[in-house]
Amino acid sequence: MKRIIPGILLAAFWLLILLYGPVSLFNFVVAAAAAIAADEYVRMTIPRGESDRFTLFQRLFYDLLICSPVLAAMIWPLPKSLLAAVLLSFLLLSFEQTIHFGRKIPKDGFLSFTRIFFGIFYVGVLSSHLCLTRRLPEGEIWILLVTTVTAGSDTGAYFCGRHFGRHKLCQPVSPKKTIEGAAGGVLCAIAAILIFGFWLLEKPNALFLSELAIVLSLLGILGDLTESIIKRGTGIKDSGVILGGHGGVLDRVDSLLFAVPALYWFLLCFIDSPVVQ
Repeated sequence: MKRIIPGILLAAFWLLILLYGPVSLFNFVVAAAAAIAADEYVRMTIPRGESDRFTLFQRLFYDLLICSPVLAAMIWPLPKSLLAAVLLSFLLLSFEQTIHFGRKIPKDGFLSFTRIFFGIFYVGVLSSHLCLTRRLPEGEIWILLVTTVTAGSDTGAYFCGRHFGRHKLCQPVSPKKTIEGAAGGVLCAIAAILIFGFWLLEKPNALFLSELAIVLSLLGILGDLTESIIKRGTGIKDSGVILGGHGGVLDRVDSLLFAVPALYWFLLCFIDSPVVQ
């Protein structure tokens, strides 16, 4: 029940802001979630020996750098805004790191720099595609569809893996994931996008939706494994505790972080094509 009730509440809230909320409210929710995820990432990746010397100002500064692509996408919802945000964040991070390590021998300077710069891409650039996708024609519907894909894939992978799982998918990273579970997740993702696609879209294309579900569900699995690599490398079980039994924000959106950008560029390429109609 600790996972079921919060999961239902989160799904209902997400559905409401997508279908009935204005774009500004959606962007605010995405920005708030990205800020929490950024802070989780920073706390996860701080080496234990360094955490005692890590000031609140540094933490907030890194959180802001990581969230900068999301803020840029809210203000200027075009792909070029992400490049501008990344370049500015790179320069600011370089300046901060130069000052920080100018007072001592930079033993871990490269690791410190790359850790935060990776976070800008992993959390900031990837999550900013939610704001960009929302601005596309029927963007709220497509975001809802990709959410059903990742949720359906996670659910199908869990139950199929539990009952039929025999062959490990990537045991060193995620011991419980199996190939059978992943296959079941893809099938459930196809079923989910077809059900919701025929309900929500005016002229759904079954073949396109099925192909999209396969690609997005596989990317979702990759996103899940990527976060597992980060957690394994940092010795963290969950990214946070804000969602109770669901862990942190990053634990909930790891699949979406990989699936939404792919969806955005898919739609950007085919938005005027009959293949998506």
